[in-house]
Amino acid sequence: MTGWIGRGVAAAAMVVIGAGALAGCGGGGDKSSAASSSAQIAGAPIPADFPREDVPLLDGLVQSAGGDAADGWNFTIQGDAGSGNALANSEKKLEAAGYTRNSSATQGGAKVDTYTRKRDGVTYYVSVGATPNAAGGPNSVFYQVSKG
Repeated sequence: MTGWIGRGVAAAAMVVIGAGALAGCGGGGDKSSAASSSAQIAGAPIPADFPREDVPLLDGLVQSAGGDAADGWNFTIQGDAGSGNALANSEKKLEAAGYTRNSSATQGGAKVDTYTRKRDGVTYYVSVGATPNAAGGPNSVFYQVSKG
């Protein structure tokens, strides 16, 4: 668990830094629908090796997506307008899927929470955060996901 806390803090810092860097980026995306059994996701394509069934993402427009199983995945998703607090909705989906919150950090208005879930010998580490200065506003969330 100690190793995860260190990884969580590092991932949280990456998400906060990424949130700041993406604050000036446009929404983009072709808005074409991407198949998913757990979320209504459109926009940038989700990496083919991302474990959609194991890591629920916020419903909305994928502004950016990248990574792979070896190095981890990262996402910026703009939540649907009128659907409430995007970060709270993201966290509810993780908790409903059996994830446990391990830490929380707030800096300069940005908030990042880290979660883990172990099932069938595989552990997933998820940091999810939001910043009011993002291009999508407070309705955007940022994910950093890794598999251990």
